[in-house]
Amino acid sequence: LRATGVSHRVRPPGRPPGWEPAGVAGPPLKLFGAVHGEFNLVAASLICRVGGLPERRLRVAEGDRVVFVLRRVRDGREEGWVPGAPDGRWLPAPASGELLAGEEQHPMFSLDFDDADEHPRRLHVGLVPTASTESWTPPAPPRATTPAGRQAESAQNTARYLGEVKQLADAFRTLSDAKALGGAADHVRNLQDAVDLWLIDAADLLQRWRPEVWTAIAAPGSGPRPQLQQLLQDAALGGGTRLGRALHDAWNDRERLLGETGQPRGTLGLQLAGARWGPALLTAEQLRAAFGQGKPTHDAPPPAALTGARPAADARAPRRPKLDPSGRTEHVIRCAYLRPQCAGVHGPVVSVPTPRFRLASFFDPDAPARDVHIALPIDTSVKDLRKLRKSVTVAISDQLGRQMSRVGELQEALDGKREDGDELDFGLVCSFSIPIITICALIVLMIFIALLNIVFFWLPLLRICLPVPKGSSA
Repeated sequence: LRATGVSHRVRPPGRPPGWEPAGVAGPPLKLFGAVHGEFNLVAASLICRVGGLPERRLRVAEGDRVVFVLRRVRDGREEGWVPGAPDGRWLPAPASGELLAGEEQHPMFSLDFDDADEHPRRLHVGLVPTASTESWTPPAPPRATTPAGRQAESAQNTARYLGEVKQLADAFRTLSDAKALGGAADHVRNLQDAVDLWLIDAADLLQRWRPEVWTAIAAPGSGPRPQLQQLLQDAALGGGTRLGRALHDAWNDRERLLGETGQPRGTLGLQLAGARWGPALLTAEQLRAAFGQGKPTHDAPPPAALTGARPAADARAPRRPKLDPSGRTEHVIRCAYLRPQCAGVHGPVVSVPTPRFRLASFFDPDAPARDVHIALPIDTSVKDLRKLRKSVTVAISDQLGRQMSRVGELQEALDGKREDGDELDFGLVCSFSIPIITICALIVLMIFIALLNIVFFWLPLLRICLPVPKGSSA
């Protein structure tokens, strides 16, 4: 049952059946992951090294446990993963193979079986982790305390606010298109849902960045008012509803509009098409200019508050993986017998390391065929699609990152100008378009025909007669 190297690579033409690529069967062993449809186990037995003594049984009631640790091998030395270390990191392990303080331990379960001589035996088995989620999240940046830091933070908040305003104005431009009102009934309902969501987003933006305007638009407009407050209170939607009132109605009824009450989703039935402010239609440019007047509240939370409060370890924060995703790092496993009752006498009993192995990457060419299955949403309404997280992660290798960093502008790259580093050559294939040459030749021919017509226009006026000899009559 010892694992051996195997490859599922496509057999090249001309190779006999059972062909294996060179180096696959030899060390280090390559383990495929659950994403490839394979699971790897490590097994051990508590057998005394003195011949003739029976294997030891766990005293679970006294806290005995059997675990294993996954070690990384770097420069010939083992390193153990310590989650409690600053940021979580790999730390050098003792040369004797003992466990590190706080090292991550993986559990093992027990299996009873009879060997070939029908002796009862017990095997301790653990599932080898072949992949890991990102296990480190940087702490939140501290608040600026110096004047220069506060000024930079204020500029960042203003940039975030204006970015959200631009998105809001672009969505208003799309939803206010009168042509979008026609179509099938489900299309009109989706449009009404989109308008409801736009109103909720606009109300949320005002509460986070401009709370004074949000409070002011609830009261009747009178006296001198800022441009944004004046626009929200005076702009009228379809049916005569004021924009400010529609924002408050959408916010107060947001649970029903979003379908979070357990009841069928409702809609305000409003339309942004035909919204008027003054004598003319309200435009996205006017909306964006009005929101851009005045400074946002700099103490407002970042855009992450759109989805409510999140823990400090935000899922969208940049993180790093614990295991190398490239599949080049070598690992070993050591099993350990932990006896808390004997901690004062001696420490855990640690086994010898397993042979070195590697954890295959997702796109390893030797991995089994991977069936890619993408499940599309069942309910494709606007409000249901909004619930899906917009999270995309792109993993770029170090080599590809270095190559991309050497390429600046495309024209400079084509001209041979690039940053210092390895050369990056481009092969150029030049071709002439035959239709363009044909058109040019036709133009030149027409010019020559016109010139020849000017010079030899008199030729058709000449009459040339050539004598033809007649035969003699008999």
